Amino acid sequence: MGAKIINKMQNAFKKRKESTGTLTTNNSSQTVLTPAMFLELYFPPQDLLRYGDNLRDEEAEDFDALLALTKEGVPLAFNRRIRNDRGGKAYSYQNFTRAKGPEGIKVVLGGNIMQFIKDYHQGKVTTDFTLAELVEEAEKSL
Repeated sequence: MGAKIINKMQNAFKKRKESTGTLTTNNSSQTVLTPAMFLELYFPPQDLLRYGDNLRDEEAEDFDALLALTKEGVPLAFNRRIRNDRGGKAYSYQNFTRAKGPEGIKVVLGGNIMQFIKDYHQGKVTTDFTLAELVEEAEKSL
């Protein structure tokens, strides 16, 4: 079963690369994720929708900001530290480096979101979608 999933992901990346190409930054290849690819790799649709239902408004705004900042390609100063908030939710505070100064966001952990953040920081992936498009794709996938 694991080989099928890996093959499916490789095919998805290959199709995306053929249809849109890849972004090149600092002599490295960066995969541009679609909502479907993000859901496949980092956050299964049902888990994402459940995750969204449990977020406070401020936390949802920060998740939206995470996707917007990665879509813009804003550099990230990766923070590995994981904390628990007063409500017991695990989170990581991430700083994006803008010319006008850092922009920090609280990312409540769920799915494989830390791997996404690491992959973005390492220049492996970027996004090309909004939170609304991601939620729409997740709802379609159920």
